[in-house]
Amino acid sequence: QTKYHDNLVNDATLACAPALLLFFLPSQVRPGQALLTWPAVHEKFDFGLLLLIGGSLAINSGFTQSGLDIAMGSAFAQLVPHLPTFVLNLAIVACVTLSVQIFSGIGIAAALLPVIS
Repeated sequence: QTKYHDNLVNDATLACAPALLLFFLPSQVRPGQALLTWPAVHEKFDFGLLLLIGGSLAINSGFTQSGLDIAMGSAFAQLVPHLPTFVLNLAIVACVTLSVQIFSGIGIAAALLPVIS
């Protein structure tokens, strides 16, 4: 464990370990090279997508750590007794639609599903 009481081996470690292992295992098709080489990754991998998903998950973490998800959930909960169901659904759809224009769908889904539930 770290000084912040976090485990050193978590889901991210287990997800990255097989990918890193591919850089070290030798290839039988191309002797002298690894199964995965950096030029192949650099040529074929979409790093923009990686940054988009990572940024979305970082925004989700910010929502949760700042308490914004609880504040938004409380705001929607206060509207429930006063608004018809159709208008409440319309407000939620408008909020999500505007958010998706700014952030990616993955981050919005991860951040707003706890709010709506």
